[in-house]
Amino acid sequence: EASEAEKKTKIRQALAICRIFRYNKRRATQEDCAVKKVKITIVKKYYDTELAEKYAIPALGICPVHQVGESFLSVDGRQPEGLCDFAWLPIRECVGQLARGELIQPSGTWLRDDCKGVFACVDGVRPVIMLVEAMED
Repeated sequence: EASEAEKKTKIRQALAICRIFRYNKRRATQEDCAVKKVKITIVKKYYDTELAEKYAIPALGICPVHQVGESFLSVDGRQPEGLCDFAWLPIRECVGQLARGELIQPSGTWLRDDCKGVFACVDGVRPVIMLVEAMED
């Protein structure tokens, strides 16, 4: 098993490749950048009756696509099979950051763990809340 120093070196190298890929347009591939898998877990679902009464079709109901506790695994920062496009939209950049070994936020900005994030899908009437977290290799 790799030591902590070896893991940090691997992450630094991957980040350097990513920077070259993004800013210098070198011929690195996205696969070179990915160092982690990212887990996406459905933690809550809501239905805003006030907004639904005002804007939604009758009897719309809570989102039927995902269930609380359902998990998905993003590999190489890609959208996991089965994850709704409207759930993926707001998290894709953060998933990519975590896959490259980057933090979601500057350390200590708004969550206790800089390698985790809590996000909602883009459906404002019946949002699905997701926990996004980097997985150790």
